[in-house]
Amino acid sequence: MVQVTLVRACKLQHNGEFTTYRAGVHDLPEEIANHWWIQQHSDNPPPPITQPGTPAAIAAVLAARRREQLLAAATDQEVAEAADEKRVALRKRVIVKAIAPGEGDNDAGGTETSAPKADMQKSKEGAGKLSLGGK
Repeated sequence: MVQVTLVRACKLQHNGEFTTYRAGVHDLPEEIANHWWIQQHSDNPPPPITQPGTPAAIAAVLAARRREQLLAAATDQEVAEAADEKRVALRKRVIVKAIAPGEGDNDAGGTETSAPKADMQKSKEGAGKLSLGGK
């Protein structure tokens, strides 16, 4: 068993079977741990390369670059998630401020307003009249 740290979740098809691995540390069989797809998602250093320019050396360099990109993307995603959380918190504050009573708008109970309200007043003739204003 080889210990592999995956920087993000991945799904591997090996010998006709699909297996999903979460980000984190895993103890995997050597054959799985050395699979190129697992290597692309891990932060384990690649094995040393003895002959530059060989396909294995080129693949290792590309894998190292990809690992750096994955780590940078993970960091960028964390920054974006933090920004999203701040945006949500700001929206909640704006909504609460819009809903909450302001000075002079409502009394402590939030039932009366200082704006004119319509009420029905009956005239001496008994007909209902609509008027704007206080009592």
